[in-house]
Amino acid sequence: MSGKNMKKIQTVKDKSGILINSVSGSISSEDIAVHLINATLNLTTIPALWDFTDADIGKITYEELIGMAKKLKPYVELRSEVRTAIVAM
Repeated sequence: MSGKNMKKIQTVKDKSGILINSVSGSISSEDIAVHLINATLNLTTIPALWDFTDADIGKITYEELIGMAKKLKPYVELRSEVRTAIVAM
């Protein structure tokens, strides 16, 4: 895969201590869920920002989105005291 078809989630911690998850290219709900679960299990006390402005999420269906939310529900409690924001266009 190359160019716009390549999925990519890059996570960096900015100088204010927020984790920035920059998503680019074509990505599936499963890719997002796996990354989010791994990040949540390892980084439960750090605020996070998900930036989807360069991502192609057009192939994620409503049903997949609901399924991802159900799959992630148990992990949300691990971050109950920490804020998470999502940015998309």
